[in-house]
Amino acid sequence: LTMRERFLFSSSCKQVFGACRKSLLQSLLQVASDVECKENSCIATEVCRLKQESTQLEDDMLKVCTRVIDMADHQLSIALSVESMVFYLKTIGDYLRYKVSFLKGSEKEHAVDRAQACYDEAAERAAIELPACHPLRVGLLL
Repeated sequence: LTMRERFLFSSSCKQVFGACRKSLLQSLLQVASDVECKENSCIATEVCRLKQESTQLEDDMLKVCTRVIDMADHQLSIALSVESMVFYLKTIGDYLRYKVSFLKGSEKEHAVDRAQACYDEAAERAAIELPACHPLRVGLLL
């Protein structure tokens, strides 16, 4: 992919993930506000509704992350340039990092380890092939 196409890919993924995250936060704030305004007898019902909504939104966010990781994995397997490889490795690392906040136990540990491995490989390739001021190389440092 060209630099512009990678930018569009990245922006699209961020917009979908951002929309899911925004929905989750709005849902949490709305229920918290509702709970403050209602009598104690209604609080249990509101908490139950909150758990159901947040679980569904978390599942949606996990699905988005998984789809982005799968697409980036596929693109990585056919990438020809180091710049593309670094981009896709960083993308995989980023979305694994997002996934970690919703995972538990060994799944979480595996995702953390894989994200770190992706970042390390991307940084290694970038250090060898990309100039120090290249946006992808700088982005890996942040």
